[in-house]
Formats: sequence, C-alpha cells, structure tokens
Amino acid sequence: MTAPDGTPIANGLQDIIRISNINTASTTINQTATNQTGVLTAVNLVVGAAQIAVTLFQLMTGTYVFNLMSLFGIPAVFIVPISVIYTILLAIMIIAKVRGV
Repeated sequence: MTAPDGTPIANGLQDIIRISNINTASTTINQTATNQTGVLTAVNLVVGAAQIAVTLFQLMTGTYVFNLMSLFGIPAVFIVPISVIYTILLAIMIIAKVRGV
C-alpha cells in the first residue's frame, strides 16, 4: 500500500512508534547507570525516563495519529488545527473525568 504521494505506508506505524529507539534509550540508561556515579547518573536516569514517558504518553493519548496524517501527505496547514482541537477536547475530557462530571 502507498499513500497518494507514493510513500509506502505498510510499515509506517512501526517507523513512527520506533520501538527500537525505546529499547536503545533504555539500554543507554542502563549503561549510563553502570558507568557513572553521582549526580550525573541521577540526571541521566531522570532524563532517559522522561523521554520514554513522553513517548508512551503520546502513544496512549493518540497524538501519534497526526504523524500518520503527515505520512499520507496531508499538508501541515490542515493537520495543526485538527491536532489543536483534539488536544483541547482531550484536556476538557480529562478535566471532566477528574471533576466527576
């Protein structure tokens, strides 16, 4: 399967998720923890964990779908407003769930 502009989309989702990058980041975190000591190790562990957390958060909230839209060749002028509306509606939903509405 290809997008209208000819970009293959068969493995597009795997390229976006980049599980190998998540594995590489976790390996780097482990190697950093074993090779260094002190404050630098703690900072590297926190930064590495934060990067993984942000990636997982984006996957869970569904914001990676906008990257798929760009793979299909949809111009950014259409993707950005949709993603802003999606983010606002997601925030409203989260606030409503927290308040118990």
